[in-house]
Amino acid sequence: MKKISFLLILTFIFAACDVGVNTDQTNTEETEKVEAVKKDLQIAVIDIKGMHCESCVNTITTVLNDLEGVKKAKVSLEYKQAKVKFDPNVISTDDLKAVIEDQDYEVGEIEVLEMQERAKKPEK
Repeated sequence: MKKISFLLILTFIFAACDVGVNTDQTNTEETEKVEAVKKDLQIAVIDIKGMHCESCVNTITTVLNDLEGVKKAKVSLEYKQAKVKFDPNVISTDDLKAVIEDQDYEVGEIEVLEMQERAKKPEK
């Protein structure tokens, strides 16, 4: 009986070790996929005219964040801009512009930055 218990315990230990190795491989593969996606992401700095209050900011922020391919959107009333982190393989800057214009705001210049670049604050 002791031998069977001992063998069962060893079996569980080896099984747990194998699961750990597979988990490490899975984690590495997932990390590589995330890094590949991050490399593809871009930031669009979009000038927006017609915003007057925080309600305007919330409206634009919500419609942008609800789009497939948009990872994060921040809208600034002070700078009259939206900064949108997006996947250009899924959505284009023309799509971003159209959604903003559908809310009755005017889109000015759109500057696209790679993820490695830092979006600088514009001059007031």
